[in-house]
Amino acid sequence: MPRFDFFTRKESRALVSGASGTRMPLYMISKEVIISNNVGLHARPATYFIQKANTFRSSIWIESGDRRANAKSLLGVLSLGISKGARILIIADGVDEADALEGLSNLILTGLSD
Repeated sequence: MPRFDFFTRKESRALVSGASGTRMPLYMISKEVIISNNVGLHARPATYFIQKANTFRSSIWIESGDRRANAKSLLGVLSLGISKGARILIIADGVDEADALEGLSNLILTGLSD
């Protein structure tokens, strides 16, 4: 698996409570990105993001502030109210986690226009 300088890997399979009270494994990778498009992750851009997230087999979460949502759920992502300039954390855990982070962060960095 390629090594990226933007993620951290925690070597434990213990479960911890996430921001939303969900139980998640510590063994995962994450990347922080800044939303650059004008409307943030609302309506159409959120749909592009979720469609891309659903192409991966890994579990993917998106965190904004102290709230976390399933990145494959439109309602979950919209409930975070992510606007332009917001810093979000994309978290992935699974067989294609590195590809998921790379694909989703590239989608955000290109302005969610793909």
